[in-house]
Amino acid sequence: MEGGTLRVRVRAAVAGYMLLRWSADGSPDHRLTEEQYRLWLADPLTLYGVENAKLAPGCQALSRPEKR
Repeated sequence: MEGGTLRVRVRAAVAGYMLLRWSADGSPDHRLTEEQYRLWLADPLTLYGVENAKLAPGCQALSRPEKR
């Protein structure tokens, strides 16, 4: 960890699960205030298009809009 930031490269298939296991706040405004959420994503857009991002606490799944 450097400068209070931990950078970890993981496959998209495990990203949401990993954030869930680490109890990391995935909300865009870091609104989870419980003691268990001591970690948060600096840039929630890194989960753009990740299907299992909904597993991460507070995360709002970001995906491409459907074409009509």
